[in-house]
Amino acid sequence: MKLSSAIMVIAGLGSTLLAQAATTAPTVDLGTVTTFTTFVDNDARSYAQQYDRQLTFSLASDATVRIDMREVGNTHWLDQYAHGLAVDNLTLLNSSQQLLGTASLDPSFNGTRASCNSGGRCNVDFAKGYTLTTALAAGTYTMELTGKWLSSNASPLNFGVLVVGAADQVAYLNAFTPATNLPEPGSWVLMALGFCGVAAVTKAKRRA
Repeated sequence: MKLSSAIMVIAGLGSTLLAQAATTAPTVDLGTVTTFTTFVDNDARSYAQQYDRQLTFSLASDATVRIDMREVGNTHWLDQYAHGLAVDNLTLLNSSQQLLGTASLDPSFNGTRASCNSGGRCNVDFAKGYTLTTALAAGTYTMELTGKWLSSNASPLNFGVLVVGAADQVAYLNAFTPATNLPEPGSWVLMALGFCGVAAVTKAKRRA
C-alpha cells in the first residue's frame, strides 16, 4: 500500500515538472488577411521552457504570401545569462495540419553586435529573423514556431503575414520591432583588432 502511494506521489511530481518544462501557447487567430497583419508575443516564459506557438490566418482568394518571425534581444557573456529563443522551426501548415513549407533564416534580419565593459563582462545585441514566401489557394493556414527559451526574461517575438503585391512591404516590415544597428563587415575587422589590442596590453602588464 505504501509502495503504491509512493509511486503515485512520484508520478504526480513528474507530471508537474513536465508541465512546467513544456507548455503550448494558445493558438492566435489573425483573421482574414487582405494586405498584412502582425502579432507580438509577450507571454510569460521560464528558462529551458519548450515553446510552441500556432497562429492561424485565412485568405479569401488565391495569393502569394510571406510569413515572418523576428526577434531582437541580447546575451551577456561570462556571467552565463542569455536571452532569446533557440528556434527549432517556423513552419507553414494547411487546415489539415499538413506541412507546406519551412521558413529559412532571413539574411537581411540576422546579425550581432558585441561590446565589452572594463570589468570583463561582454554584451551581444542580436537580431534574428525567419521568412517564407509561397503561393497559396484561398483557405485557412497555420504558421507554427517551436523552440526552447534560454531565459525567463526573454525578448518579445514578432510574427507577420503579408499578401505580396497587395500591401506596402515597407510598412509591413516597420510593424515589427526595429532591428538593432548591427555592424557593417568593416566594423567586425575593427572590433577584432580592438580585442587583439586589449589582449596585447593585458599580456604586457602581466609580464611587467
